[in-house]
Amino acid sequence: MYESVGFICDFLLDKLSFDKEDKKVAFYITCISTKMGLTEKFLKVAQTCTDDYLYPEEVGCCGFAGDKGFTQSDLKDWTLRH
Repeated sequence: MYESVGFICDFLLDKLSFDKEDKKVAFYITCISTKMGLTEKFLKVAQTCTDDYLYPEEVGCCGFAGDKGFTQSDLKDWTLRH
């Protein structure tokens, strides 16, 4: 089983041609993707898609703790305070 960005980076980037978009792209790397060591792969895929991307490194966690963020708003409020 693969995480989608890891799969794209490992199996598709060198087999497909990409036209970079002239648009700003923002993305967030989830806690589990960070723990899986996929940060560099996210950056590589982003750089393949655009030269103008935003990766807010200071947001290290979405605060959802699985699905608890749906019912406990203080979790995500605290995590996203910056």
